Amino acid sequence: MVLIEILSGVYLGEDYIIYYEDTYPRIWEITLKIAIAGLGYVGLTNAVLLAQKNEVYAVDVDASRVTMVNDRKSPISDVELEEFFASHDLNLTATLEPKLAYASADYVIVATPTDYDAVTHYFDTSSVEAVIADVTRINPEAVIVIKSTIPVGCQRRNKTRPFGSVKAGHCATNCFTH
Repeated sequence: MVLIEILSGVYLGEDYIIYYEDTYPRIWEITLKIAIAGLGYVGLTNAVLLAQKNEVYAVDVDASRVTMVNDRKSPISDVELEEFFASHDLNLTATLEPKLAYASADYVIVATPTDYDAVTHYFDTSSVEAVIADVTRINPEAVIVIKSTIPVGCQRRNKTRPFGSVKAGHCATNCFTH
C-alpha cells in the first residue's frame, strides 16, 4: 500500500484518502485533479505514481520534457519510470501552460529546483515563489504542497506575502511543506 502524507493526518493513497479525526480513520475513494509543477525527478515520480488513480497535469518550462512525458517516454534515465511509462495506464498530461494545469486542481505539488549557492549560502526559491503566485492567481482554492527543498523560514515568509490578487496570509491556509 502506497500512502503519501499530504498534510498531518491526511494520507493520499492509490485510490483513496485516509483522514484521521480523533484517531478514527475515514476512507474515501476519490479521483483528484492534481497539478505538479516541475518535471525533474521529484515531480516526475510523483506525477507517475499519482496518475495511476488520479487526473494529473504536470507543468514544466522545458518543452522537450513535456513532449517526452506526453509521448510516454521518461526524460530521466530511470528503470522504474521507464517501466511505468511503458506498461501502466496513466492519466497524465504534461503542459507548458500553468493555467491549464492549475485551473481546476484540487492539489498543486511544487517540485521546482531551488539551487543552493555555496558562495552566498543562499537557496534560490524564486521558482517556488513563482508557482505559488501563479496558483494563487489562477486557482486560490487549491492546496499547495511544496516538495522542493526550501530553507528554514521560507514558508513562514511565503505565508505572509501577498501573491497576485490574493490577500496576504491566504497562503497560510493553503500552503504546506513536506
